[in-house]
Amino acid sequence: MNNEEQNFEINMELQDKEEQLDKLNTEIREKTEKQEQLQHRLTRERQRAAHLKRMMSPEYRARTHELIEKGGAVEHFYPTSTDLTGPEFYEVMEILNKDKEMRARFEAAIRTVLIGMRRDDNGIISVQSGTTEEK
Repeated sequence: MNNEEQNFEINMELQDKEEQLDKLNTEIREKTEKQEQLQHRLTRERQRAAHLKRMMSPEYRARTHELIEKGGAVEHFYPTSTDLTGPEFYEVMEILNKDKEMRARFEAAIRTVLIGMRRDDNGIISVQSGTTEEK
């Protein structure tokens, strides 16, 4: 075998090896991308599981129930509030909150009601007699 044939053969082998290397690099890149996608999916699923666990907790359910009751009370005393969207309702609350007299009256009413109530060690509220009379 002469030098040209040897060089040709070496170049062919080198070309084959470069093609194999390119294929392996492509495969590594694809596997890395797939691994990153799966890792992202796993992270999302873990976050979702944690969120669902929080949502199912008794504390979360109690808080949700409390907020629904308070919203129901607002709608009971102010029926037109049902026509408001969430942002509109929040805007109304901001307007009322900026009124210093309204805020003071609201805070005073809260204190008046809370003075007549006490919580036991389990968080249960009991009303003390004579403090929450209707007018």
